Amino acid sequence: MARALLSRKCLAIGVSSVELVDGDANEFPYLDGAVVAADTIGQWALHSGFAASDVIVLTDKDENRVTDTSLQDAFDQLVPAGTLVDHFVLAFTGHGLTGINDDTTYWLLSDSLDQGYSIFVEDLRRQLYAYGIQHLTIFSDACRAIANSRDLRGLLPRPGVRKRHQPPLADFQVARFNACQDATSAFQVKDHGAAAPGKCIFSGVLAEALWGRVPAAFDRKIINSSSLGRGLRAATKERAALYNLTLVPGGNPCFDEVIYFNEKSPPTPPNPDLQPWPRANATQAASVGPLGHAAHPGVFKSVLKDPAVRTTVLGESFGLTHPGIDTNLEFPGLPDSAKSLVESVSQTRGRLASPNLPNSRKLELSVQLADELNVLEALAASEARRKKAEGLRRSLYSAAKPTSFGEARIVVNRPILRVWSEQPVRLLEHVRNPAAFAPVDPGYEGVLMVEFADGLFAPVWFYRDLDGTMLRDDEGVAAISYREINGNEAKTGVAATVISRLLTGDLSADEVDNFATQLRYEKHVNPVFGAIAAYCYDVTGDLNSIRRMAAYYGKRGQATPYDIVFMGMIKNDGKMAHVPEVPRDARRREGKPPDWLTEPTSAGDVRIAGRCPWLRQGWDFLSTPEDTELPLVDGLDRFRTSLTASVFTTLNRDGGEALAERWGLQPNL
Repeated sequence: MARALLSRKCLAIGVSSVELVDGDANEFPYLDGAVVAADTIGQWALHSGFAASDVIVLTDKDENRVTDTSLQDAFDQLVPAGTLVDHFVLAFTGHGLTGINDDTTYWLLSDSLDQGYSIFVEDLRRQLYAYGIQHLTIFSDACRAIANSRDLRGLLPRPGVRKRHQPPLADFQVARFNACQDATSAFQVKDHGAAAPGKCIFSGVLAEALWGRVPAAFDRKIINSSSLGRGLRAATKERAALYNLTLVPGGNPCFDEVIYFNEKSPPTPPNPDLQPWPRANATQAASVGPLGHAAHPGVFKSVLKDPAVRTTVLGESFGLTHPGIDTNLEFPGLPDSAKSLVESVSQTRGRLASPNLPNSRKLELSVQLADELNVLEALAASEARRKKAEGLRRSLYSAAKPTSFGEARIVVNRPILRVWSEQPVRLLEHVRNPAAFAPVDPGYEGVLMVEFADGLFAPVWFYRDLDGTMLRDDEGVAAISYREINGNEAKTGVAATVISRLLTGDLSADEVDNFATQLRYEKHVNPVFGAIAAYCYDVTGDLNSIRRMAAYYGKRGQATPYDIVFMGMIKNDGKMAHVPEVPRDARRREGKPPDWLTEPTSAGDVRIAGRCPWLRQGWDFLSTPEDTELPLVDGLDRFRTSLTASVFTTLNRDGGEALAERWGLQPNL
């Protein structure tokens, strides 16, 4: 049953322009619709009963700049220290990035490129745990730039707010709604040549939903987080289709107590002057191309199969600067949804070849072509990730098959040079490619650092009762998995599916619950699943599920992955984690989860497996550790610049050697 709210705050951010340092303006085009979108969210809050002093709209209009300093100032004004807030609405519209998981988001502010930083939304959210907020709603309409011509992974992730040293509210909950897409043409639509600003598709539909104009967003007479999520997915997809675009927002609506719209007390005025949608036919002409230059009906199939046609349509430079596409390999392909976009590119090239085309129109079409090719590069990169993930799943499933070795070991699929360790390590089978090794002492359990023949380093935890598998690719360690020495092949195969899904970036907290139900206590045999689950649960602010996993590891006498302790904000001394008592889970979950997934657990201690994050994405949290996390960090964040772009932690030679020496490891083998 929904209840009355005590205190509500709203911060709406709109960043239309990222100040370029030395890049191409097409990389981060001007998004004039971002400012309009932020203003609209602010107006909704004001007309929905939020006090004027509790609403801030922060944009870069009129030559203003949005920086991490102005972001902090806004939070200080809205939520002074000691304030208790029942519901905080945080909305962002502008350019952004996504991490390995689609729910991991980075926002770019006005000076992000010049100052070399991004706002790491996951860290911002975790900092807000200490700001006295009970329910946090995040609307993130951030265009997903995937470094088409710039490696943006070097930007330092910042939370954007200062740390407050106070414990989080016990029942802190998050509802988030994301529209992180692959390029600007899927983000903003505009009448080409018109003076009116563009309109952001997700934010435009969101505004209509918040004002009660999206029937699919209702749950009877109200709109809550669950119904809003359903309505946004349906209405955004429908609206995007009018512009020949594919757009399906994501997110995790995790509470129903908050009401965004109530027919009994709608926002005032009841008929807001919302920004009109651009004409679909005019925008489509800019996105798809005029019918007078229709593409050959078989052009999409030819682009997929014929390299010569592909080069003619997509261009010789397609994918060369995109970090997700290796042009030395076979073309990764494109999804069926790209068919109309490929036809549009073909049409646009035909128009640009016309000798009678006015210069103004030529410029418009050139910008359009660049946008469309950026979208296609992102889609091709997604196909590459999908194929890579499928190969990874097959390799991991093969590794899950029982062997006759009868002893714990680590097996890697690339040549190794040596293993750094605290105790002597022996090479099994007398080969280094692939290599299998184990400590000489069969009772030893601890961290090892693998030095590969190509100069990359990767840490791995040795469990004395589990077989471990490390799978390498050119970027580093793509996967680590464990199984019982004589383990269940089917259950470990499920874990292989989870790990491969991590690579495609579409693993949600609800799916983690489903996989956990299949695995049951298997996740406490294959600890990698627990590490992955920690990040998925963290996205929704579900600290208790993370801590519950740590407690189960303790019950089994098994060391819990570093990532679980860190993401669960569990007190520790760097070697032992002190897991607090966890109450029975009262969150709404899909289906009917088993009792062990939601039952209360008692306080207890558990050993920590690892001395750094197992997954690469965990390093982005290390720059601003919570007080409870300080023993785990201990200066680790300075090694972040030595990391490769791999899924699991991998370092270059200098960083790997320095970290091994810092841990007191000696080269063996």
